[in-house]
Amino acid sequence: KYINDTSQLVLTGWRGAQDFIDGYISAEEFNKLNMGINGFRPISLSRTKPMTKYQNNASGLTFDNSVLGVNDFRNGMISAEEFNNLNKNTRGFSAISLSRTKGSFSSSSSSAPKSFSAIKAYSNSKGDVVYTSSDGTTIINKGNTGTMAWRNNNPGNIKWGDNARRFGAIGRTTTDRYGNTFAIFPDMETGYKAQRMLWKSGKWGNGEYIYYNGTIEQGLNKYSPAERRADGSWENPQGITPKRLKMVADRGGPGANRKVNSLTDREFDILMSVIEETEGFETGVTNVITPAKKPVAPREVVI
Repeated sequence: KYINDTSQLVLTGWRGAQDFIDGYISAEEFNKLNMGINGFRPISLSRTKPMTKYQNNASGLTFDNSVLGVNDFRNGMISAEEFNNLNKNTRGFSAISLSRTKGSFSSSSSSAPKSFSAIKAYSNSKGDVVYTSSDGTTIINKGNTGTMAWRNNNPGNIKWGDNARRFGAIGRTTTDRYGNTFAIFPDMETGYKAQRMLWKSGKWGNGEYIYYNGTIEQGLNKYSPAERRADGSWENPQGITPKRLKMVADRGGPGANRKVNSLTDREFDILMSVIEETEGFETGVTNVITPAKKPVAPREVVI
């Protein structure tokens, strides 16, 4: 949880010393544990720095003084989604793309390596999504925690198919009770890129672009249409498009009739952030299983 500076400190014998050394408690918490004990002198709170929670890309971003949480975002303490939510009522604020935050894992779980990228993945009957890397490390995003977008490294909830495979998907979920199967990507960055590539170069079987040459409204209707499920009920019967169009407009984005292929980078980012936000993204619990190291065989040395 914390990065603690223990230089020139003699901690042996004090309560919570090892926890402080290992970063499980802060300087403030360490002081509270030992306050009142004869001979204890509180250590400076500046010896504790919170561990960076997110990997954020703030390049090219400028904000005026009315925008909240700028330093927290730049320092990786809040995500792009949290930054947008913090400023949803800030006058003149335009939402930043959620892709500016790389995938993160819940602090309540065993953290996955930041460089982890899987080579294969699948979902099991419990709803867990299981990833395996080239070195044999296994990451399990628990099925009863977080959202589907997080578990699958798929912030846009892209369905499994030719486009998903073309954009980097390495697996798929089991088919749900409504007949949907979703793509699983090796890491969150690939999932974010796939969402953007789908809107810019995704094609139907006949080679025609799905979204790029149409209007925003047409694209959103295709992306989340009203569909009859396998059980006869309707998915999204009222349509989420009007809500998304309003969110885009409220954030200073383009109008419903603008062609996707005419959008500036900023306008495209606003559209993507609205889709990702309304698809739902919340981190959950991750288990990390590292492969056992093989014992090194003794070597005969001839002298």
